Amino acid sequence: MLVPAWILGAVAAYHWLPSYSQAEGGASQLVSVSTPALRAEAREAKTFGFPITSQSVLVQHAQRGLSAAAQVRVVARAARIDAHALHGNGALAAALPLLDTGGVFPTSRDPGSTALTYLYFKPSTSPSTVQHVDRQLAHEDLSRPGDHYVGATGLYAAEQDQGNRIGGSLRLVEAAAIGVVFLVIALAFRSLVAPLVVLVAVGISYVLGEHVLAYAALHLGFVLPGELEPLIVILVVGVVTDYAVFFLSAQRPLLREGLDPRDAARLGARTVMPLVTVAGLTVAAGTATLLVARLPLYHQLGPGMAIAVAISLVVSLTFVPAAIALMGRALFWPVRPGVPGGDPRPRRRRLIRLAMRRPVAVLVLLAAVGGLGAGVAQIGNLRLGLNLVSDLPASSGAVRASTAAAAGFAPGIVDPSVVMVRGAGVGRHPGELAALQHELARQPGVAAVIGPADTGSVLHFGLFVASDRAAARYVLILSHPPLGADAVGSLDHIERHMPTLLRTAGLHRVRSAFSGGTAIAGDLSSETRTATYRVGVAILAVDFIMLVLLLRCLLTPLVLLAASVMSVMAAIGITSAVFPDLAARGFTFYVPLAVGVLLLSFGSDYNIFLVGRIWDEARRDDLRGAIIAAVPGASTTITRAGVALAFTFALLALVPLRSFESFGFAMAVGILLDTFVVRSMIVPVGLRLLGRWAGLPNPGLMRRLARTGG
Repeated sequence: MLVPAWILGAVAAYHWLPSYSQAEGGASQLVSVSTPALRAEAREAKTFGFPITSQSVLVQHAQRGLSAAAQVRVVARAARIDAHALHGNGALAAALPLLDTGGVFPTSRDPGSTALTYLYFKPSTSPSTVQHVDRQLAHEDLSRPGDHYVGATGLYAAEQDQGNRIGGSLRLVEAAAIGVVFLVIALAFRSLVAPLVVLVAVGISYVLGEHVLAYAALHLGFVLPGELEPLIVILVVGVVTDYAVFFLSAQRPLLREGLDPRDAARLGARTVMPLVTVAGLTVAAGTATLLVARLPLYHQLGPGMAIAVAISLVVSLTFVPAAIALMGRALFWPVRPGVPGGDPRPRRRRLIRLAMRRPVAVLVLLAAVGGLGAGVAQIGNLRLGLNLVSDLPASSGAVRASTAAAAGFAPGIVDPSVVMVRGAGVGRHPGELAALQHELARQPGVAAVIGPADTGSVLHFGLFVASDRAAARYVLILSHPPLGADAVGSLDHIERHMPTLLRTAGLHRVRSAFSGGTAIAGDLSSETRTATYRVGVAILAVDFIMLVLLLRCLLTPLVLLAASVMSVMAAIGITSAVFPDLAARGFTFYVPLAVGVLLLSFGSDYNIFLVGRIWDEARRDDLRGAIIAAVPGASTTITRAGVALAFTFALLALVPLRSFESFGFAMAVGILLDTFVVRSMIVPVGLRLLGRWAGLPNPGLMRRLARTGG
């Protein structure tokens, strides 16, 4: 009854529960209003009447120069927008034209080649509306041949483009996941039926996970980030496949011993269920630890992944054993499970026996830890950025527009940073304000500064000194893409040295605040670093408690977790070395933390499984003999599960965004390191060297896990 009940439940969820898209929100909704950069922007808008940074920038560029008529149209178009004279553009509040003509702008490279129109929208305008207005303006007002319109760029344009690319790649990811699962399970168990059972379980879990998650989001009042949907696909596929491998690995040796298929299914389920339950709860709790981070994005990623894991766990615990019992011996068709007797892994057992000699164990441990250490050493180059534009492929309109704007001005022109200084009567000291502008222009990474010193420029328009003379602001154009790690580092340097710069300029009792996309990226990066420590402590505590409860000792869990942490750091370090552009733009801020949480969570599955088998064998033999007896069978199952999981997460690279490429690569590398280095080498030889200090086995649960080595 369980098999048809789950299928009917998935069909009902598909028809009657909301879809993921109905609860989806954009990245702009996931930045807390308490972020210092957003608070500074709100204060700037209140002080000056409007912010300088805009949600979208229209870019026109011609290497040989824009015609005089095209340049006139740029200014006239902005004037019509300011006068609300453009029909059908009620969402637009204002526009600011910027031309690199006649040396007006300090960083102009080819004067007269580039024109930008900064668009300001009314509050609460959605990214889709911004994109619609951009397209409408391009069609109606920028379609003349002499306009040389390149495209729109900025946070909203990039966010919408990313959402479109994520949505457009989902079907490809799903199809590839089906193929990978079928191929890996078919090769691992030499069966054409077992993969079909796993795929049905995956399908049920995915449909239920997506729709239940959307229902929870709508009724609990949170939005689902677009970045989460591909992760949900891969996470569900990975979790269900992982646990199905455990059940299948338990079933086949029981059939080989001659048990009736239904009796084998019942016995296999009884032995595997405790392991899968504990492992699944550990993974769900591990992903939920993202809630201790303060950024709203993690408050969506954590519960979203935890709900997906929980649903996948329930399906794995119920549907998979029922389907295995229903299929009987046909589950492993066309190859029979085999006959009793014989050692199916003699070569692996000989290698383990060799590694258990103390001198060899020391060499293996040093080699394995040294290899991981080489990867960990690369983590010193880890930097973070927001990367909304640079994540996109070169063919993206937002990227092409940003590149064209940078050619005419500087990379930071599409999203300038704003420095506001406040103090009683600060606007009545033009000499000191000009001196501060000069000091800001001298800072590393700054291409140009526009501010109160530009009083003779047509750019001034009263933009830089507040009407009450209590505040002034400067526009910083950075020489790096504004949302990348290099720009974040440059702005962070200025912010840290701002007190000195103010004193040097002769401004005292003056406060400063920074806003703009680079400042937001810096706040996100800073909060993520803080969150890494908070989440890291939480997830290690969860894993440690689970391991202590299962193994009834303290030292072994510490060794297991230390090895897992080292493999996570090595995976991130290797990824930063393999992707050289990460040195400039940095990881997209949420990637390293999400990768670390997932790798530690999945690593706990294999910790429990491997050491549980060793602990059970230790009741009949000494520790050395227990490792020799247990590791070959357990490592075979772990290898099957790990390879399937690694290939599944590698499919994230099919999403045409660089953040997903680095995410998928880091996950695949981390899982393979955990499978082939940590569980196959470090843990066995480490326990061998610990000897009696490894601790005592848990006599109850571990005995029931003895037969799950497959």
